[in-house]
Amino acid sequence: MTSAPPASSLSRLIERERQQFIELRPRSRALAARSRAHWLSGVPMHWMADWGTPFPLSFAAAEGTTLRDVDGIEYVDFCLGDTGALFGHSPPTIAGAIAGQAARGLACMLPDERVAAVGEALAARFGLPFWQVTQTATEANRAVLRFARAMTGRSKVLVFHGCYHGTVDETMVRLRGGRTIAREGAIGAPFDNASAARVVEFNDFDALQSALSFGDVAAVITEPVMTNVGMVLPASGFLAALRRRWASGPCDSRRVCEKSLIHVDSTGMSRGSARVSSSASGRRRATAARRKLPCGPITSTRCISGCSIAACW
Repeated sequence: MTSAPPASSLSRLIERERQQFIELRPRSRALAARSRAHWLSGVPMHWMADWGTPFPLSFAAAEGTTLRDVDGIEYVDFCLGDTGALFGHSPPTIAGAIAGQAARGLACMLPDERVAAVGEALAARFGLPFWQVTQTATEANRAVLRFARAMTGRSKVLVFHGCYHGTVDETMVRLRGGRTIAREGAIGAPFDNASAARVVEFNDFDALQSALSFGDVAAVITEPVMTNVGMVLPASGFLAALRRRWASGPCDSRRVCEKSLIHVDSTGMSRGSARVSSSASGRRRATAARRKLPCGPITSTRCISGCSIAACW
């Protein structure tokens, strides 16, 4: 059996690679130093500094699955803008459409002439009738949870342990020793996150039922497949049990629902089948959030769709 190399050898190897990384990227290094004067952590969004490199890379161009940094080094992109560029960077059709629309106006605060057709296409593709759009997945989830509270008169949200639904405060929680606690790093919340949520393990339908028995949950928010802790598939029968649990009729005439709602967050799972989350939620008492995949940073809106929410409200 081959023995592991000594720690000192690994340290020397890592340091050699680190120095080579720095030497090959002088322009990225200089831009990173310059950016630190006015950007927190030297980047526009804090997570851009989380890649583990000696400094953030700065990129000059991206096409297809290839990125090119300011030092001329090319990379194969397996992230694809966190699915915002799922079909590749700068596809000619989309680049042309964006350029054409830029000449006609981008922010009019009124519906575009194609809105009706887009709504029809969304309903036909995803099987849910009513839609709204937001700028981020976090905003989409936050809006749906507020609707759920207004409709049910309940205050709490139920999430699954290990989930990620953006930076919605009440979803930034974890399960520890059977207790709901605030997630580490969730700083500056206006309230105790744990006080607004209940947490159970994914695929544990009995625990879900028990948590709902308190009668204070406005909505259960879930992904069809958990994606923040690897890919955690639903156990056989779990999604079917969720559908049965929320299979009762619409809200009453006072717009109040006697049960909590289920919200299927598909801003991550939209990278898969168009109908996976529609199948997960069923069609009654359900809402969903989806990501508009191929449009790029200018138009990467998130869609809030709904069945019972829109019908009741």
